[in-house]
Amino acid sequence: MFKLIAVKPLKGCRDSVCKCLKTGKMYYFCNDYYITENGICLRDEYVKPLPNDFFSLDTNSKLQINISAVVGMNGDGKSTLIELVMRLINNCAKHYRLTDKDNLLRIDGVKAELYYLLDDAVYCIREVEENNYTSLLKYADVSDSNARQWNKQMTPVKSVSKMNELFYTIVSNYSHYAYNTKDFRAEWNDNIQSQEESEKCWLHYLFHKNDGYRTPITIHPYRYEGNININREIELTMQRLMALYIQEPNLRENDHSFRRIGDKDAEILQLTDLGYAEFNLQMQQNSD
Repeated sequence: MFKLIAVKPLKGCRDSVCKCLKTGKMYYFCNDYYITENGICLRDEYVKPLPNDFFSLDTNSKLQINISAVVGMNGDGKSTLIELVMRLINNCAKHYRLTDKDNLLRIDGVKAELYYLLDDAVYCIREVEENNYTSLLKYADVSDSNARQWNKQMTPVKSVSKMNELFYTIVSNYSHYAYNTKDFRAEWNDNIQSQEESEKCWLHYLFHKNDGYRTPITIHPYRYEGNININREIELTMQRLMALYIQEPNLRENDHSFRRIGDKDAEILQLTDLGYAEFNLQMQQNSD
């Protein structure tokens, strides 16, 4: 099971990063837990956390889903919280070399902690004022499901596997004003020699790419200097949809196949080329 628990801006976090957030304050994404100096505990001893399969399609599903919401007034820092999480993941991936060295830019002035639950452990991505690097720590072992609190360990994770200690993040935001590299000019790296100004900004390297999911975070849709090429996005969406339709269905999970509509299965897929960024999919269905 995976849950984002909290993020905490620390002393030394630059103003362009923490903005209206208060340093030293824990901002929770999940109210099931409470983080203390000595460890982590359940917030309410009389209320149990939701079952792991609460948001699942059915009790037999292997896919476990957890949903959190960030709620607040305009200007309260909702977007700032998400961007702080993005920066921490970016710096963590850069420090542990999870991708090619030129695929990410380190962001200076990010001083914060990110806590998350992954299976039977709580981890902490941490960057403090005294150090100029990001560390990943195993904060607590929560494998004892009958316990109400778990002691702090802070064991360094020396070798990071995205499957075992980290997680993959997709940031999707179609707001016209979001993630414009020009708005992050204070964090540009002027040591980057490029004719494209956007390549001086760390955001540029997080837009969706085909790198085999090595970079543990990606932003969608792609923007160039804040602008979205909607025709290109339509083309990519059609390509993904077509890939889902032509993928051979799993007989054991046929109810969730894209070839099934209602109680009918597609027997033949007919693809017609209609030109640039367009295709038509006609499904001849078997009424059996």
